[in-house]
Amino acid sequence: MSGRPHKQYPGLLGKRCAPQPILIPTPESEKRLLIHQVIGMVLLLDHYEVPAGDFTKQLTTLVYSLAKDHVPYFLPPNRPGAKIDVYNYLSLLLDVEQARKPGDRGNTPAMKRLLARDDYKHYALAKGGEETLRKRYQRARKDPYVSYLFKKAQIPGNSREQILANLSRPGRIS
Repeated sequence: MSGRPHKQYPGLLGKRCAPQPILIPTPESEKRLLIHQVIGMVLLLDHYEVPAGDFTKQLTTLVYSLAKDHVPYFLPPNRPGAKIDVYNYLSLLLDVEQARKPGDRGNTPAMKRLLARDDYKHYALAKGGEETLRKRYQRARKDPYVSYLFKKAQIPGNSREQILANLSRPGRIS
């Protein structure tokens, strides 16, 4: 590690202001260091908007927030900082399946039918929209969680609305 932070922090958090190390610590210097550390922790908790409460929960939340900002292990594998759009990916897979007609070869005819619908117009109007829709469909098919939910939706008795309602919330999840 180079010693430089990966993320820019505002205000005092962005400045180096730790007390100078002392060869022979005195009670006064240890007190100054402790005060400095407490102020730094309060600033970090405030920066990451960690609510007041149980100290163990606060510390866990803070550590996880810091890890998401600085440790690659905590980022999704597709792109740094990207979020997997489970709800919309699953909706796209279900819509393509619903738009398919007997005799269709592949998914292209079904996707062209989707582009005519109001909720997919933004793809039709955008430059390269058909290709973007095709790529999103392919990403959705490759995502293991979305594929699992899609297969679950194909089971008789499971409706599209039930599957989508069971997701935590429409939109992005991380």
